[in-house]
Amino acid sequence: MCLSSVCVVSHSILCSSLFPSPNPSSSPSLPLVKNFSLFNHVNRLSTEVDKLETNNGDIQAEIDKYKGSGVSSDNQRRRIIRELEERIKKTDGRAESYTKKYVSQLEVYFTYS
Repeated sequence: MCLSSVCVVSHSILCSSLFPSPNPSSSPSLPLVKNFSLFNHVNRLSTEVDKLETNNGDIQAEIDKYKGSGVSSDNQRRRIIRELEERIKKTDGRAESYTKKYVSQLEVYFTYS
């Protein structure tokens, strides 16, 4: 049961107890002004609960939005890491190739020296 349903139920119970149907033989248990004040208080609380529920819905939507962007950010980070790893492999391969060429040139140099 959501909070606004609780407020509606408590509001109707309070109204029926604060504003009973007129019965000439019984006198009101609370002065009418106090009843009206309590009625207004319940209305304010009900309005506040509705605002809080709306606010909670907005916050939940924002959380869901950021969760979704987190997934895309994770995917983007993984893609960048893969690209960088590929660049490192290529660079390592070129470095190894240059090292082999350097060693072969040194061998040639020392052979003819």
